[in-house]
Amino acid sequence: MKSRTDKILSLLCAVSITGYFLLFFVLQDVSFPPGEFVFLWYAAPVIPAFCFQLLLCRNIKRKWAAALPAVLLIGWCLLCLIQMFLNTGWNALGWAIFLALSAAPAAGCALAWAGYSFHRLYKRGDARG
Repeated sequence: MKSRTDKILSLLCAVSITGYFLLFFVLQDVSFPPGEFVFLWYAAPVIPAFCFQLLLCRNIKRKWAAALPAVLLIGWCLLCLIQMFLNTGWNALGWAIFLALSAAPAAGCALAWAGYSFHRLYKRGDARG
């Protein structure tokens, strides 16, 4: 680890993944209000994907290697979208569920790339106005 920020990002990624698994695989009997449970189910994967992608952007010098998780997730989302429209019945519903579950990590990777790009522009002085 290079800096304190990298340590914080890796710790946040590990804690959020652990919390996600505890919430959905261990604490299944705890009753949540329906709205918060659905929000947690779809929004919780954004945090570890964001932290992991930002760690890759900060530490890997080859940008194609840092872009690999984002490209794979976006490709998976496109595959799910295409299969959702090509299939009918229960198969289409299955692909729609896969798409809904994989959209949050893809959004986390996209947010990490946007934040990292803006930080680099700001650091260079191009975004200061």
